[in-house]
Amino acid sequence: MVDIVGLDMDNVLPVVEQQFIDYAIHMRGTPDLILEDSRKQKAIVIDWKTGKDTPTWHESSQVIAYALMEGRRLGFEKAEAIKAILGEPVRDTKGMVTTISGIRILPVIIRPTTKRSMLKPHPILSATSQDFDIKYNEFKDLLNDTCIEAEHLSLLLTDQHALTGVKEEETQIPMMIQGQEHRVNILRYTPRQLRRGVPSVQQRFPCRLPTGQEFCNLIEPCRYYFGKFGEQGDYEKAMWTLRFKVFKRNEKDLLLYRAIFDVFEFFDKDEIIAKLQSGQGIRARIGHAPTFDPKLKMRLAAIRDDYEAEFRMDLLDTLEVDKSWRAGLIGKRQYRDFEKESRKFRVVNEGKPVLLTSLDSGAPLLSVGVFARVDEISPEENQLTYSFKAPSKILNYQTMIFHEYLKLNPGFGNNVLMVEANVDLTQMELGAIDALQRSLRQTKDDGSTEIAEEELRMEEILAEETAVEIGAESEEKNLEAKLRDMIGKGVKRPVQSKRAN
Repeated sequence: MVDIVGLDMDNVLPVVEQQFIDYAIHMRGTPDLILEDSRKQKAIVIDWKTGKDTPTWHESSQVIAYALMEGRRLGFEKAEAIKAILGEPVRDTKGMVTTISGIRILPVIIRPTTKRSMLKPHPILSATSQDFDIKYNEFKDLLNDTCIEAEHLSLLLTDQHALTGVKEEETQIPMMIQGQEHRVNILRYTPRQLRRGVPSVQQRFPCRLPTGQEFCNLIEPCRYYFGKFGEQGDYEKAMWTLRFKVFKRNEKDLLLYRAIFDVFEFFDKDEIIAKLQSGQGIRARIGHAPTFDPKLKMRLAAIRDDYEAEFRMDLLDTLEVDKSWRAGLIGKRQYRDFEKESRKFRVVNEGKPVLLTSLDSGAPLLSVGVFARVDEISPEENQLTYSFKAPSKILNYQTMIFHEYLKLNPGFGNNVLMVEANVDLTQMELGAIDALQRSLRQTKDDGSTEIAEEELRMEEILAEETAVEIGAESEEKNLEAKLRDMIGKGVKRPVQSKRAN
């Protein structure tokens, strides 16, 4: 693999379990391992799998998504990243692909139990002279489909009316489905080139194996949500409305990430560092060019439509391992000139969760970083000292990995960007809504109130414990009350609940 890509192992950096976000390709993920030669803009992207089965197309798509984000991390535009992964096909006189050259980013799935010939997904790892052309085109299609899927999933999470002013009925078109005509929102309909099962039947791959064994772990919810067509009742409308309320609220909570992306896409990293060191802040209105604002003073004002939020920022001169605490970090910076003049410090307050990023890639959301909590701020004679700890025991592992980065490359601890960052609880909240919707539907259909209540109660307990463990401010404990209030307004016959009573 090193030979295929042409890595210089003397300059390779291992990137382990780092969360990447890139709005240009609509992707977010945490690759297991990347072996990266940033000088030559080359990398091997590895996804570990512990099962014995041959990688499926969706597993291959996962590591392809990681490779695309790595391409962006290395500084490629989307089209360049795709080309870096595909390489240049070498064709024979008949136009058939016989091999590939110029691969710069190699996505690889590794299983401890497989032989080298079973490595996936890139055809350079497993194709033979007889099937190289077929496997190359299959891989190319899968790579393009992965990009389309990311865009499609982003649309599913989008409140189209709020962002565009176009009402949903204006995007509906007639379409024949299972022999009947239905009106379908074209912005939410799965693009035809993407792989799909038959949710109403679920008798073949990718739902089941040829033996009849269930293959997909989402068979039951898929049948529930996609296995039938028809008008939504008040109950379903209330639940889907609630989902989009979660999306809309979390869009506000995560607005910081989009603003950071826009700022570093528009300005050079060195210019941003210089402005922050001079005490300036940044004003970023989504969809417009960001601007520096001396009045903000180390703040990032993120604006979308009629919503605006300010996040405290700071730039640390150095970030080091806290030798007194195994999951701690110590950040230091000199006083700014404007602080000396005003005799006021501009800091991120104690107790706040923050993202610390090394800016090694030039883009904070694609750089090596770590989430932490500001534990203590100590003003000293000529400098401020921040003491950081992991926000919870769950994140101790990430902090310990970051310790290793600082030991391996002390340069990661210079000019470290720090911004207030909220913890994303979207998946946890949607899981609770899903549990409630399907449990209450089960109650309505067969009267199994006790089972539904117990399932819902366990989901809520798990969600609350997770929120407490993360140490984030969360409205999860109020979720049941909000759900029942919404359903009570939209359903003629409310479901009786012992807990509600």
